[in-house]
Amino acid sequence: MELNREQEERERQGDREQMEIDSKNEDKEKKRGQLENIIFFVGTAIGGGQIFSASYRLIKDTPIKWQPDFSLPLHRFTATTIGSLLFA
Repeated sequence: MELNREQEERERQGDREQMEIDSKNEDKEKKRGQLENIIFFVGTAIGGGQIFSASYRLIKDTPIKWQPDFSLPLHRFTATTIGSLLFA
């Protein structure tokens, strides 16, 4: 009986250790998921900034009209931005 109790105690201790290891692994996965989200958003912001900076030289001649007027041809900046987004 005493051997039985000792074995049960060892099993409980092993279960506790496994639970601690699992908990630490879950924490690592949560941090990894958060890091992936941060990298995604920063990358998206950098890409959007690059699209704007590559297209900025096209808008120096004429200012951007914020009210769409479909009777006029598409502005070069708008066309470049739409093209960049479509091909991305």
